[in-house]
Amino acid sequence: MIREKFLCLLFFFLTSLLVLGGCSQQVPSKDYDIAIFDQKSVMTFAFDNDKLQLIEKLKRQKSLAFDQESFQKAKGTYVAKTKEGKDFSTYLASINSSTLQETFRKAKAGEAYSSTTDGTYFYTSQNSSDGIDFYRYDKALNEKKHGSIASENAVLVCCHQMLVIDDSLYALISTLNTDTQRTSTEIWKLDKSLALLEKMDLEEEAAYIRMVNVGKTLYLPEAYKAKDSHGEPQSGDILLVYDVDTKTKDFIPLANAFPKRIVYQEASHQLLIEYDHNSNGQTAWSTLALDTLAEKPLTIGTKKDQLSAYLTINGPDVYFLFPDRLVSYHSLTGKITDFSLAKYGMTKAHAMIIK
Repeated sequence: MIREKFLCLLFFFLTSLLVLGGCSQQVPSKDYDIAIFDQKSVMTFAFDNDKLQLIEKLKRQKSLAFDQESFQKAKGTYVAKTKEGKDFSTYLASINSSTLQETFRKAKAGEAYSSTTDGTYFYTSQNSSDGIDFYRYDKALNEKKHGSIASENAVLVCCHQMLVIDDSLYALISTLNTDTQRTSTEIWKLDKSLALLEKMDLEEEAAYIRMVNVGKTLYLPEAYKAKDSHGEPQSGDILLVYDVDTKTKDFIPLANAFPKRIVYQEASHQLLIEYDHNSNGQTAWSTLALDTLAEKPLTIGTKKDQLSAYLTINGPDVYFLFPDRLVSYHSLTGKITDFSLAKYGMTKAHAMIIK
């Protein structure tokens, strides 16, 4: 039972590999400013002051939704993993940002629980009761390297997220000692050949499942505190700051409870923090200025926007994509612009490319 609750993804059976090209997919005939992926189509638009001008509607090759946090730019390509399709399979994906051609490779069971890219390679992780497997792919989704890190006796491990900092990978790991029931959070440093270089124990029993880096400094929102006297986890409300070189820690109090996602915007030198929508409603987002540590609410959702928005940053602009609307936030002026996608027939918008 403990293993069933702790493991992020169950390790079942290896599936055969399948690479699907984009031979039946339409390609754009005109340049665009933004491409938005719906379930069965991708639409391209141009920005016209505070309006979106539709350029083309293109048929997609497969009706698969991309995982929000895995959708990342790798130079002229975007890489991602998909959510499970109707066949309960997960795919790795590579998207050409010029042609919008999508290439899919059926993933091994649990293969892509977390992922990241350094612009040249696509890295994924797989959790199992025996440890964690790491994979390195090229942008054509050919497997180039595989490394395994076994768990210690009576310790279960789970990789939540990976980041690339300089020439190393940093993996955010939760551990559970099944003998003592002690939980902890660790940062594993790997080289790009997927060899383990270092384990850093943050010495925290609270749950940390997301992080972002500003240089060599990591910012980790506390998802849950240690358990109370009744054995129930308490809501998190702090930001852990950790320097991977000096191993020093600091804490920043947060305005709300249940932080769950964090991103960094270089143009404004601020963090954008997403909180649980059920607990915080329309004020589920906030900005935290790293120079002053001042946190301000950012209202970009509505009562019906309970799902996390797909988010991308383009200079000072932040774009929040909901299933039927797009919201832009200019971080230097504070201007918020709302674009309807419903009028173009979009109901399941979930990813976008901004050129």
